[in-house]
Amino acid sequence: MTPAYLIFGRELSLQTDATALVAPAEVVSTPQFTQQLRQKLHTAYESDNSVDPPAHLRQKQQYDRSLNGPSYAKGDKVWLNRPKPPVGACAKFHRPWQGPYEIVFIRSPMVYVIRDISSATDDVLTVHNNQPKPAGRPQLSESPQFVPPGCVPMVERTEKVPQGVGQVNYVKTSSKYSAFAKRG
Repeated sequence: MTPAYLIFGRELSLQTDATALVAPAEVVSTPQFTQQLRQKLHTAYESDNSVDPPAHLRQKQQYDRSLNGPSYAKGDKVWLNRPKPPVGACAKFHRPWQGPYEIVFIRSPMVYVIRDISSATDDVLTVHNNQPKPAGRPQLSESPQFVPPGCVPMVERTEKVPQGVGQVNYVKTSSKYSAFAKRG
């Protein structure tokens, strides 16, 4: 059986079929046509399922093999990806990752119900597994880096040089010398 027969209960007519001579079809009332179509679809469905029942399981296992991504538990914190900006908002300044959200219910391994942590009155959202990402917690052992890796941070240090002749104080500040004249 073709996919068209499984969906429509009849084979599709092609343009080449229209040019061939076909015997005129009999006129069928609407209830009779509906009953015949229902019977054809039921027969097609039954014959398709009886051919290879384990095929569905094999296809599901093959599909599940290529699935990847994190799985979440109830109470996990996640960020939600909303790549399209709201209507009337500037796309340039749109932040696609919103949240954090908390998972309140797991409908299936791929569908989660989440709610915004910051607003208890907001409605819950039902999202697919490809929309959230884990909300990472900062590690306490790691201190935040404000200097890019590979750069040496500039440390400011002041050194006093003993006063000499001329009454000038030299102050060394972060590898630059500056002189301050003492006015009397």
